[in-house]
Amino acid sequence: MVLVVLVELFSQRLLANHNQRMEKRQVRENLSAYALALQRQIGFYQHQLEGLASRADVQDLLEFGDQDKAFLWAMSYRKLLPDTVGLSLISNNGEIQGDPGSLLIGPQCRADIVKLSQGIKIASPSVHRDQAGLEHFDLFAPVNNVNGERTGYVFASIELSVVQDILDTMTQDGHKLTVVAGDQTPVASVNHFIGKAEGTFQLTLPIHGTTWRITLVSQPRGMEKAFTTLLIATGLMALVFGISVVLLSRRLSRGLLREIDSIRISLDQIAEDSDKPVDIQPQFRETAPLMDAVQDISNRIQLQKESLRQLSETDSLTGLLNRRCFIHELEKAWALANRKVQIYVMTLDIDGFKQINDRYGHAVGDQVLKALTECLNDCARSTDVIARLGGDEFVILLVQSDEAAGLTLFERLRDCFEQAQTTLPIDIGMYCTLSAGLATVDSDIDTSAEASLRRSDEALYRAKQGGRNQMRQ
Repeated sequence: MVLVVLVELFSQRLLANHNQRMEKRQVRENLSAYALALQRQIGFYQHQLEGLASRADVQDLLEFGDQDKAFLWAMSYRKLLPDTVGLSLISNNGEIQGDPGSLLIGPQCRADIVKLSQGIKIASPSVHRDQAGLEHFDLFAPVNNVNGERTGYVFASIELSVVQDILDTMTQDGHKLTVVAGDQTPVASVNHFIGKAEGTFQLTLPIHGTTWRITLVSQPRGMEKAFTTLLIATGLMALVFGISVVLLSRRLSRGLLREIDSIRISLDQIAEDSDKPVDIQPQFRETAPLMDAVQDISNRIQLQKESLRQLSETDSLTGLLNRRCFIHELEKAWALANRKVQIYVMTLDIDGFKQINDRYGHAVGDQVLKALTECLNDCARSTDVIARLGGDEFVILLVQSDEAAGLTLFERLRDCFEQAQTTLPIDIGMYCTLSAGLATVDSDIDTSAEASLRRSDEALYRAKQGGRNQMRQ
């Protein structure tokens, strides 16, 4: 009987130590998952800001200092960037491009902007709670001109509720999470303790890429003692039961570790910007909320990526591809041309467009650009690639075409454009015409795809010099 009791106590001690080690390991794994989820969410917003900072129109707005247009740009894009409190363009000297009050940029934000312009290091992301209902954290992305020189920043304030929502969704029962900024400003917290907070584990980790830290306090979920009496029928039954408990505990621990590993793989998949949807099926009730949160974050990021991809690839006025996206398509066409596919590039410029803007204003000028866009969509083939390079300059990539087809397309565009202007508030004597340049995409002539575009521009220049309203090849 004494031997049975000693075996029981020894087995229980081993089981308790094993559970304690596994619980500490699980706490560390859970905290790493929480920190990584927050890191990816903040990184997502930073990535979107950097995408906006690389846009040509943003670079032009800061380069030429048009505050009215910069203000309108910020008011428009603030509605498109999710969970945004404020959005603005900042010059190198810390000047906000537009009215700070209308852009929802508070006093603490303005103080940080001044420090940034003076080269003073600030916490990142900085957390501000000076305006009730507008609690947020700030992010900056530098804007460089074509020479690589910094001309300012894109600035955004993101709602703190984003962080709170992630914690509310992910936090398991028995966990208390607290996130603080580098200056100890509270960011968010959630408490899912069950009963009294006794015998807790506490662990703190930094959130990489930020000055924030996250702390997890976990209540132990120790296994109930399997044996409560010394009156055991036989030593054999006690040993068998003790061994069974140990084996079951190890099996459950391995199962939980597999769950945590599955979550880690899913978070890595999100971090790598994979387009493959995350699909994880929890096997344990305790990990189900965490896995549901990962699934929800993945779905939200996919939707936001698709929306911002459309914004980064298209021209906001005409809906056509922008210059950066067109260059990418031109490089793909260059690869086809190397395989002897016949491809032409046609650049177009509106004759007399400046006079329209000067006489009737930019609103009518925008109508002229939209009218030409409709003609381009109507006259071009579905296989052609159409883009607006900037201002009144457009381009068409003709795949599997020839010079005769290019000339025919130009004539159709010219007639369509003239007819389209009859519905606009423009005097007939002020109607715009089209000049165009056509060049083949040929690897035997040019050393790069952009060289073909330059030859097309040269042909356009000759058409302008030759009297306009014509196409040169």
